[in-house]
Amino acid sequence: MDNSKLVDNELTPQQSDAAAVGLDDKRGLRYLLALVGVHVVVWTLLPLLVLQNSYYDILEELVWGRYWQWGYDKDPFLGSWLTALVTHVSGGALWAVYLLSQLAIAVTFIAVWRLARRFVSPAHALIAVFLLEGVYFYSLTSPEFNDNVLMLPLWALTCLYFYDALKGQKLWSWLFVGFFAGLAMMTKYYTGMLLLAMFIAVVFTPEGRRSFKHGGFYLALLVYALIITPNLLWLYDNHFVAFEYALNRGDVTHQVAQLALTHIINPLRFLGDMLAIMGPALAIFALCFLRKPRNNLSSADKRYLIIMGFGPLLLTTGFSVITGAHLRHMWGTPLFNLLGLFLIAWFAPQLTRKNTRRFIILTCGIFVWWMVYYVWSDTVYPYTRAKYNTQFELYAGKQLAKQVTDAWHKRYDVPLKYVAGDRIEVMNIAHYSADQPQAYFSWSQEHSQWINDANVKKDGAVFIWEINSSADNKLPVTLKQRFPGIEYQGEMNFNYVASPFANKLPAKDKLPAMQVGIAFLPPQ
Repeated sequence: MDNSKLVDNELTPQQSDAAAVGLDDKRGLRYLLALVGVHVVVWTLLPLLVLQNSYYDILEELVWGRYWQWGYDKDPFLGSWLTALVTHVSGGALWAVYLLSQLAIAVTFIAVWRLARRFVSPAHALIAVFLLEGVYFYSLTSPEFNDNVLMLPLWALTCLYFYDALKGQKLWSWLFVGFFAGLAMMTKYYTGMLLLAMFIAVVFTPEGRRSFKHGGFYLALLVYALIITPNLLWLYDNHFVAFEYALNRGDVTHQVAQLALTHIINPLRFLGDMLAIMGPALAIFALCFLRKPRNNLSSADKRYLIIMGFGPLLLTTGFSVITGAHLRHMWGTPLFNLLGLFLIAWFAPQLTRKNTRRFIILTCGIFVWWMVYYVWSDTVYPYTRAKYNTQFELYAGKQLAKQVTDAWHKRYDVPLKYVAGDRIEVMNIAHYSADQPQAYFSWSQEHSQWINDANVKKDGAVFIWEINSSADNKLPVTLKQRFPGIEYQGEMNFNYVASPFANKLPAKDKLPAMQVGIAFLPPQ
């Protein structure tokens, strides 16, 4: 095919650029699927080959997912339900969860591609997706399936159909908006920032205000309400425990002495973190395509990209300014879906074989770099620090579960049905123990709504807590009061699991042993 025949005066600059690099929709989609395929395979296999234990969030989702609640003490239900579903189908294999995580990334890339095609040519749309490889949330942290990872595809799909709904006001577009927005909210309440940005787009833009005249907008609200209502009822019945967790996690306090500093430093720190995270993607774009903006976007498209591309980030920062909240950088995971699209659509770079080749080399380089860094950070790096509380992925969960379960069976000829105590130990024992005991987090029903103390007293339980000081080296008084028959068993010590990559490091043996206190409540 002679690409020169495609370049004529009737083509837009972006169409001419796409022709210059020989890319149409069909080929662009093939390249996209190739990227998605490689990404899914690599980042599904790496944790299987590298990790000695699974991730904190994955084990938490696995334990939560057993109970099929409408909510949990930290988050809504969707992530836990999906985790439980895939592990049930796979027979409990962890590879299914790693695969689920990468399928979420794949759906994100495809949704961003489809949205980008509303704005730019196939070649530019492909670059908009490839740029996301420069943001480590889509690679380095993606194997840890959690609510942050699940928000990525749901936010991307919501943005895709929200754009179509504003443009065409079609019923089915609004139906999908309500559906995916509802699922996103049931993944993590942080989705409220995305919904606030959508509210701004609907109320303060001409194309948005037209939505009030169409039934689809109200259908979206109805679908959204139907999805979130069970969780709202659950929150009410459980005293909004998840909101309390979020406020505590963000260190939102009313201490006057902290107000002046926290309301300034915390939002600036968060913005600095977000800028650093998008830094590699920005650098790749600047080295390959940066030039004076020459876009021919409509006013409506410009408003959409600005509001939906940067609205959630600015609203999150504003929340920190108002409350003084300390925002964790991982909370910003879904904020970058439209980063590549904004850069490509706004600057509309001219594509040549030279700058496209440079872009491919740099993108492949950052992809490989994330892989190398991932292996190093989860194997060698913890032993270079030689500090307690290193990566959870090296936690001796299997050994702890076996040791505790064996000790229980030496005393009692019944299965271990309950394990109560600190979350890390409880999650590992609940998941890895052959008895699959129920988890009783912090021996608190507020954090474990599926537990009944009467059943615990009847069937017996293991109580476990971390020993961080001499004061922890005894049976907590509160346990004696709640469970009079409880018997202190002493301490258990165990070491982090040494990675094969770190076996010869001098610091390997300097990691202190982990200590836990153990008590048994005998079954009646």
